Amino acid sequence: MGYSILLEEYNIDELVKDLDVEMHDFYNGIYLTKRQAQILKEYGFDYNKYTDMKSLIFDINNYLEEVEDEQLENILYELSEFDYYHNTNK
Repeated sequence: MGYSILLEEYNIDELVKDLDVEMHDFYNGIYLTKRQAQILKEYGFDYNKYTDMKSLIFDINNYLEEVEDEQLENILYELSEFDYYHNTNK
C-alpha cells in the first residue's frame, strides 16, 4: 500500500511566530528571556550587575524570604532549572 505525501507551501515566519518559545539573551554573563529580564527589572533587580546565575538566584531567594510573590517565585524556579541543566556538571 503506497502513501502519497501532500507537500504544501508553508510560510516559515508565520509558523515560527505562533510558537510559544522564549529565546534567551545573554546579559553580562547570564542568560535570561526578555520576559524574565523585564520582571526582574520591575522588582529592582539589576541583572546586568550579575556575572553568574547563582548569585542572581541567591539574591532573589533572599528577597523571597522577606516577601511572598508568586511571579518572582516562578522566575526563581525557571532560573534555577535553567542553571541546573546548563551549568551543573552531571
